[in-house]
Amino acid sequence: MIDIQEIDKKYLIAFQKFLEDIMEIERIRPFTDYLDAIHLWDFYTDLDDHITQYEKVYPDEVTDIFISNDIIDNKISCGSLWLFNENGCIEMKNFPNGNNMRFVRLKDSTYETESDDYKFYDCETLRDCLNKTGTNPNAHLRINVALLSGQEIQFKAVGRNCDFLFYILKKYIKA
Repeated sequence: MIDIQEIDKKYLIAFQKFLEDIMEIERIRPFTDYLDAIHLWDFYTDLDDHITQYEKVYPDEVTDIFISNDIIDNKISCGSLWLFNENGCIEMKNFPNGNNMRFVRLKDSTYETESDDYKFYDCETLRDCLNKTGTNPNAHLRINVALLSGQEIQFKAVGRNCDFLFYILKKYIKA
């Protein structure tokens, strides 16, 4: 004999799980285009986990992200995940493995840029960066930021990620 209530319960549980999965995807959806553009498709879940950790400590909504990357031993390697909000940014070191957080206020900081094979261009929105093509895959962009506290932070980008770092420079560091 088929127990209709048991079947309904299983469908309800499956539907609830489906809705939870959609909610997770929706939460990081603004950043998936960025991850796709820099070929980090495998980090959707890691990004969601890190944003969850951030939300437990900081009330401000994440408005942009940046993942530092560099070439180490002829291979592109990820560094820190940076979560930006209206008050500054949070560095999550050793992305995707670590959860160490450091809050950084960028207000009144000074910065220096270093680039190799990267041509600066006018990008006003994240969409501009996503639509830009033709960035040299060997391009490097580094931004050293001197904070009021006397500390220094560094953002690094390789290839297409340089476009996104330049966007971060214009929106958060230079502003």
